[in-house]
Amino acid sequence: MEGAISQEYYSKKEGNWSKVAAAFIPPSDYPEDAVQLFDQDLVSHRYLSNSNLTYLKLIENEKGVIVQLHGTKGNVPIDQSIFLGNESDHFHFTVKVELPNSPTKLDYVLSTFEFNSTNTPSFVHTPGLKFDNADSHQNRFKILPGKDQIIGDRDTRIVEYLVPYGNWLLSVIDERGALPSYRSAMRTHPSWGEGSGVFTGLAEALRGLGGIYLDFEKKLFVGVDGTRVDNVVINGNEIHLKITNMLDELELPWNAEFSTKLRIKGLDKKEYALTINGGDAKHIWLDSNTEIPVTIKKGDIHL
Repeated sequence: MEGAISQEYYSKKEGNWSKVAAAFIPPSDYPEDAVQLFDQDLVSHRYLSNSNLTYLKLIENEKGVIVQLHGTKGNVPIDQSIFLGNESDHFHFTVKVELPNSPTKLDYVLSTFEFNSTNTPSFVHTPGLKFDNADSHQNRFKILPGKDQIIGDRDTRIVEYLVPYGNWLLSVIDERGALPSYRSAMRTHPSWGEGSGVFTGLAEALRGLGGIYLDFEKKLFVGVDGTRVDNVVINGNEIHLKITNMLDELELPWNAEFSTKLRIKGLDKKEYALTINGGDAKHIWLDSNTEIPVTIKKGDIHL
């Protein structure tokens, strides 16, 4: 945007300075075929801080250097400060926007940057950002289309963007004031370490096995999606299942209804009568790719 202060960030290695990042400022004449997420004029309550900064002040003290930037969008003041401590290996950004009226209205406040690197990001995490791809088409999150969305669906401590740059790892991190002096780029706390591994493993089990998995050849009967398979009886062409909704057993039970898939392996390809917990029988035809929808809610599991 015309009049905005440009920002470039350099790092020194072996006596040479290299540009590693810069403020991303979209053109004021925003292309119609571009992703509309970064068009701050599309609606009144979008604020791209770097696109509106027109005043600069430099402050030096015993702790380091602070660059104070100021600007406005309409009648809304925007302040951004950049701090580099004397012994720090990272910049710290703070953005402040004073929103008018009560209640206030906000689509987003973004401080946008681009890396001077052609490498593909090895890791990107933006909580709540929904894309128009298969992974975002989840039955329980009907919020699509997502190409213009940025508001998170949950609060979080970190937004992270990592890019390999030679032997370095460039990172933009939002830790909301919780960034320690020495930080591993691989982990902040268990939710992004072993906790993330647990949930990733569970998601992979759900993808591979379905919500309820029965393998009669291997005598393997597994509940994955909040369920437990207590008993399996097969009598001719009749299959009787006893399944527990483990979410009912929580101290605070999950009350909302949800659907999962029952997958059956190791039986002859023919028609069967399937019952769950003594309910009405449903006639099904089994083949190698049979998936049977099961509805689960508090106190009830049915076909």
